[in-house]
Amino acid sequence: MDLNKDEYLGCVHRSYGINLEDDLINDNNSLADRYRKKRDAVQAALNKKFGTTLACIQHSGSYAKHTAINIKFDMDLCLNFKRKAFETLQSMYDAVLDYLESNEFSDDVGDLLQTRPQKVSVGLFFSVDGETLNFDITPGRRISDDDPNCFDLNLHLKTEESSTRMKTNIAKQVEHIKGRKKERETIRLLKAWKFAHFPNLKSFLLELLTIKAFDTKGEDNVPAARWERLKLTMEFIRDNIETINLADPGNSSNNVAASLSDEHKTELARDMKRALTQIDSDASKLKFYFPENPKFPCEEKKAEDSSASNRYSQKPNVRETIYPPATYA
Repeated sequence: MDLNKDEYLGCVHRSYGINLEDDLINDNNSLADRYRKKRDAVQAALNKKFGTTLACIQHSGSYAKHTAINIKFDMDLCLNFKRKAFETLQSMYDAVLDYLESNEFSDDVGDLLQTRPQKVSVGLFFSVDGETLNFDITPGRRISDDDPNCFDLNLHLKTEESSTRMKTNIAKQVEHIKGRKKERETIRLLKAWKFAHFPNLKSFLLELLTIKAFDTKGEDNVPAARWERLKLTMEFIRDNIETINLADPGNSSNNVAASLSDEHKTELARDMKRALTQIDSDASKLKFYFPENPKFPCEEKKAEDSSASNRYSQKPNVRETIYPPATYA
C-alpha cells in the first residue's frame, strides 16, 4: 500500500516533540522539564551577578520561536545589558565569559561540564540524568535605554581575523514567526531533514526560507496538506537559494543567505531537487529524507485519524509545549 505522506509526516512531526517524554515519564523529569529547571538556575545566577546592569534577559532561538525539536535541542538566553553597563562590547563579552568559567557560577548552577567561547555567545554544557543539556548565552548591549520597548542590541562578534560588532533584535526575530503555526510545523520537519542530511545548515536560514516561501505563495494559496506545504517550501528552496537575499528581521543589513557559500547553495538546491524527484516517484523515500526520531519511532503507529485502539488515537496530540515568555525583567 502506498505511503500516506500526510499521515507519515504527522507522525514524524510528533516524534520530534520536545515534551514527548512527558507521556513516558511521570515524575516531571522529561528532557523539556530538565531544561526548564536548569534554565531557571542559570537565569537566577546571571541575575545575581549582573542584575543591576541588566535591562532584561530574553529567551531567543528555536525555543522562543516554538520551532525546537528534541533531537537537537538547546536553550538560548540573550542578556540585554544597559547602554552604559560596559565601556566596550569586548569588555562586556569578557565579563560574561569570565563569570561563566568561574567556580562561583558552576557552584551556583551545578552539573556544568564545559564552557565554550563562541562567535557572539558562550556555550554551556550540563550533564543532567545522563543527558547533555546545551545552552547559548549571548551578551548584548542596548543601543539606547530611552525606549524600554526597543530591544536593539549590539553584540560582540569575534572572528578568526578580528573583532567587531553586530546588531540584532531578538524581539523582532521572535515576532517575525509569531502566530505562524503552519510554517512552524514545516520548519520542524525541515529540521528533521537537516540533521539527517545537511547538518551544517543554519536552522535560522531554514526558518526564513520557509516564511518567505509561504509569503510568496500568499496566505490564501498555501496548501492545507502537510506534504503539499513541505513540498512548496522545498521547491522554493530549490528554485531560489542560489540567488535569494534574506534579511534578518533583527538587522536588515544582515543577509542570512550569505551564511552559505555559493558552493553550498548549489549543493542545497541539488539536494532539494533530488529529494523531490525521488519522493515524487516513490513515496516511501519520504522515510529516508524525513526520518522519524528513532527514540520515538512511528512504525506501527497511525496518524491522528486512526482507530481508537491506537496509542496516538487515544492521545492524538503530544502535550502542548509550555514555552516561557520571550522576555524576563
